[in-house]
Amino acid sequence: HIPQALLRYRRQPGAEDLFSQNGKRALLLSHVLDMTGAPIVLVSAVPVLRQMGYEVAVMGPGDGGSLPLFVEAGATAITHPDCVSSSLLWGLATAADLVVANTIVEVKAIRALNGGPVPVLWWLHDAFVGYGYLSHLIPKELERNIRVCAVGSHATAAMHAHRPGFAIGQLIYGLPDYAQDRFAPYDISYAGGRPLFVSVGAFESRKGQDILVDAIRLLPDEMRNQAAFLFVGKGADKRLLAQVQELAAEYPQNVFYVSRLSRDEIKSLMQQCACTVCSSRDDPMPTFVTEGLIFHGDSPAALAEAMTKLIAHPGLAARMAPACRALYERYYSKQAFADTLQAQVEALLQQNQPDAAE
Repeated sequence: HIPQALLRYRRQPGAEDLFSQNGKRALLLSHVLDMTGAPIVLVSAVPVLRQMGYEVAVMGPGDGGSLPLFVEAGATAITHPDCVSSSLLWGLATAADLVVANTIVEVKAIRALNGGPVPVLWWLHDAFVGYGYLSHLIPKELERNIRVCAVGSHATAAMHAHRPGFAIGQLIYGLPDYAQDRFAPYDISYAGGRPLFVSVGAFESRKGQDILVDAIRLLPDEMRNQAAFLFVGKGADKRLLAQVQELAAEYPQNVFYVSRLSRDEIKSLMQQCACTVCSSRDDPMPTFVTEGLIFHGDSPAALAEAMTKLIAHPGLAARMAPACRALYERYYSKQAFADTLQAQVEALLQQNQPDAAE
């Protein structure tokens, strides 16, 4: 008994579909909702904003794996294929009390909301390469309703390479405390009782998997034979993937490749491996590594020297643990992130207040 015309009717979702009539509203904008670093760390903002009294909604293009994480954290989720520039964006954003725009890819949303009625926190996680086709869209000036934050000096420098006059605060990730987490054990058969070195990340030039490949080849035979090496990541760059596969074929007892592991498998992997290796050329703040030896970037020889040191001195990693834990507590814990995010939001709201003279 439903009129046929109504079966063909579809309206755009509105703020009333996402938020209640009362209370403060926060809208999170993410250009992806997959299991890459940017949306995963954005999830950590949801409980903090809820503790600050906000109802939270997240808007993205479609579920790529992380949407359930936002829902579990207490956010309402809405998807739209053109989430960075659709008319829906303006309607939802202007009905909110706070907007958090995630990464440089949200620059079109920033342009639309620059000078608008809603305070916007623009959170940058991006490497230099991320600005290639978007830099011309960055506004020359930002109005006081926009506040920019970044995840450290590298992400800050990437924006300053294009807009050196922008004031940029610091908002470091809040990373889960896996030491307190319970997850299913994953049998890492690759290690075979040897120290396991792990590289996690999508295969692309800036991630530098080829640097690790070259470093493994530079290891003395006796050192390489005492360790195992695992590459985890989608082989988007076929050239890099071929290099890793060639290395694995050359050293089948020591070098392994897996395209994907589940989240619990990654947690278990981090618990059991001897060392994570970040060989990136251009990476603002890789989420899988917050501790380790430092080597001079883009140098396979320097990386090989660092790995040799760990292989030759098995107790070294354990001796580093207390200092690494203190580093986590100070910069990357949930409480550190909550304190910093709250301070940045309060500073944004303060700078967005009308001048006394007005």
